Amino acid sequence: SAALDALRRKALQPFDDSDPRHLLALETLWHCAFPGGLHPQPFERTSKQWSQLGFQGLDPCTDLRGGGYLALEHLLKFVVGARGEFDPSLPPAIASINCTAMLTRHFGLSPTLVLPFPGGTSTGQAECPTAALHALLEHHHRGTDALQALHAALLSHLMRAWASLAQERPARTMLDFPVALGRTFQQLCAAVARAPPATDWLQSVSQRLELDSGAAAPALLTAHDCCAHPGAVLALLLLLLRAAT
Repeated sequence: SAALDALRRKALQPFDDSDPRHLLALETLWHCAFPGGLHPQPFERTSKQWSQLGFQGLDPCTDLRGGGYLALEHLLKFVVGARGEFDPSLPPAIASINCTAMLTRHFGLSPTLVLPFPGGTSTGQAECPTAALHALLEHHHRGTDALQALHAALLSHLMRAWASLAQERPARTMLDFPVALGRTFQQLCAAVARAPPATDWLQSVSQRLELDSGAAAPALLTAHDCCAHPGAVLALLLLLLRAAT
């Protein structure tokens, strides 16, 4: 449909550093993340300071190539809402970009996108039911940014899953992050599958994500599972969320 095609174009739009709108969003992200008090810090396209937000290099555009402009939009809205209050053990950029990737993959907006964590491609639920996709498109047709709303709920769930993992493994490190990602993706698949395709579909999915504690359940991944995916950790930390060719 035309609505699906339009949403796919949005999801697949790459970050373009020659587009003034894209650069303005990046500059806004800088000023929101590093306000500088009474003396705002001048915007720096390349800077070591980007690492404080979770980017892996001096140039954030390198990491955004995987998630595109949509990932930047989602991250910016999260940073604005968080008001600088981040879990220091979980880099916001890594968490947010991965949540964007989960959503675009699950709703078939980036059908060839690789989710490089345990369960990202083997759950049997990689793509959502047709009725759920129609519900998502209907919300966007009515002017509701359903993807943004789901991103906020999904990112909140990921943070709780990460905190829960610390209780299971007191020595938790970023090497355990793929486990939290896998649990969060499984919960997204379950929440979307169980929500009735009614007018309150978006609220139902969001509530199912918000109400879940993020703790491990018998059917969910354990920290040991990431050992079966030796390339997952490196891929995550470098944000290699790229489309298969």
